[in-house]
Amino acid sequence: MNMRSDVPVIAINYPVSIIRSLEHHGITGVDCLKNTGLAETDLRILDKLVSMDQAIALVQNSIKLTGKRDFGLNVGEGLCINSHGALGMAMLSCRTLDEVFKLLSEFMVLLFPYSKSTYTKGIRSSCFDFGFIDFAKYENKFIVEMVFSCIYSTIKLLTGVEFPDVRFDFSSKIPEEDESHYDLLGNEIFFEKKTCRVVLPENTRDMQLRFYEPVTLRVAVDQCKTSLKRIRNREKMEIKVNEAINIMSIPFPDIEAVSSRLNMCSRTLRRKLKLEGVTFQEILDEKRKKIAIKYLTETNMSITQISTELYFSDSSYFSRAFKRWTGMLPKVYRLSVVA
Repeated sequence: MNMRSDVPVIAINYPVSIIRSLEHHGITGVDCLKNTGLAETDLRILDKLVSMDQAIALVQNSIKLTGKRDFGLNVGEGLCINSHGALGMAMLSCRTLDEVFKLLSEFMVLLFPYSKSTYTKGIRSSCFDFGFIDFAKYENKFIVEMVFSCIYSTIKLLTGVEFPDVRFDFSSKIPEEDESHYDLLGNEIFFEKKTCRVVLPENTRDMQLRFYEPVTLRVAVDQCKTSLKRIRNREKMEIKVNEAINIMSIPFPDIEAVSSRLNMCSRTLRRKLKLEGVTFQEILDEKRKKIAIKYLTETNMSITQISTELYFSDSSYFSRAFKRWTGMLPKVYRLSVVA
């Protein structure tokens, strides 16, 4: 998928799960969110989306704060099937694991927009290959381990089998301390493979699942198809607006200037953005927020200087806006990061 890394596309469910796991290790939400551009108030917005940049920053924080390269395994184990929306409901309602993995290969992009997955059914076993694009080495490892751990927990839930017969292949090197992999994924684990893969032997793949419900399955799959079609067909006007703003000489242009650059009237631009669930002002605010966070965390600029750089009429107006964006005043945010 040809997406910019700063465009919000990843459901908030997964960052929330990472933070919940970190809090179980005694790490506060404020520490988890440092340098991500996210505030604790964002975690309570059910339809909130985060960008790949924000997701990577959060993953890096979790690795640094816990000192565990395999922390993704713990996060995945804690993900409930209802965390995955309509796809989770569809998986819960399948007849066999064969059906579950067919759905995953078709709709995984709804959960993780930068993922790539295939499912191949053989005579004696089936293979689900999974990976991420555009993620750095350790972040990719983290996400794959999170997904595989979640898959194993889901298989146990759907089959009612405590130790299901499943094999996991990882492309990463054998970890120095790999007890967590065997504790959370069983004994059939292999490292330094060409691809990250889940292998289902025939007896596991064709097992009748506990919660099969054909009507719910059909409804949930239809919802997934609608969501996938919307993603593929969407014009992504928000991306075009961001690109236009980034190459214009005016740091924060008005909607008339941007719509003119995009060869349309402002009314049409507003309508197209509304269809994507965003407003022009929200795009500008997001840009201002990112710049403000960068200045607060990476420079010694005063609040007044930052407000001037962001074209606010006065620092008090900037402070109110920043609190609306992040839930904290600029001074408080800076202190929390420095601490």
